[in-house]
Amino acid sequence: IERYEDQFGTLIPAQTTKITQVISALAPYDELRLEDRKRVQAETLKMLRNHAQDTKIVTETIRSLVQDIEAKRTPAYQLVVQEQAWQVADLTAWLINNASPKQKAKVIAQVESYVRDITGLLKP
Repeated sequence: IERYEDQFGTLIPAQTTKITQVISALAPYDELRLEDRKRVQAETLKMLRNHAQDTKIVTETIRSLVQDIEAKRTPAYQLVVQEQAWQVADLTAWLINNASPKQKAKVIAQVESYVRDITGLLKP
């Protein structure tokens, strides 16, 4: 709720109820995330032990982990994360569609601030 209040300002009871319902219904994936992290770490340690002397293999493995960790995720983990992303996106769309004019103005100002920040970072 605090995260949405940062974006929208003060929420009305219907909005906080909707947020609470959606977030409470999300599948807990902390254990799945921890299992996945441990699996990737174990695979990486095994590779390091087996190929410690081969810097090319070690370098490529570490590079692939850093560049695309999602490719190492299990399908079950990816499915849960994707489903939750859609549910949160649907919630955000609902909030935008049900926001007051003042709330919409706050969201627009926030997004415009992000655009200015990104534009500044992209300038040569």
